[in-house]
Amino acid sequence: FNYPQVLILQGELHLRGENGVCCNGQWHMLDGSRGSIRDVMLITMHHIPGRGGGMCMHFDGGDWHLECCQIRCYPGPLTSVLATSGHAVVTVQDCLLSRVESVAIGAWGYGLFAWGESKFTARDSD
Repeated sequence: FNYPQVLILQGELHLRGENGVCCNGQWHMLDGSRGSIRDVMLITMHHIPGRGGGMCMHFDGGDWHLECCQIRCYPGPLTSVLATSGHAVVTVQDCLLSRVESVAIGAWGYGLFAWGESKFTARDSD
């Protein structure tokens, strides 16, 4: 899966990958969305200004559960592997949040960025 623009979701999504599934693109989960993502590598190799910014995944609201996933981004100005805002409630379990292999995020990027009234919980994750 390779989507060159920001994938914007306003609804419910339950995604479970098979061995080796990789989704390349940026995800923006709008307020009112909810769901779960399991057994998938989510990666973004580009920085698109505007909606979604340089974030691999941006949760703007809703309840989300990610399990056994790898979430990675290519670093750049104000990039983030995962971001939460608004009233988002995001739980990651047994997940890896990191940079694209061999590239440091650096002082101008973030692994996790949370603001507003959002809540983020990590269990057994790096």
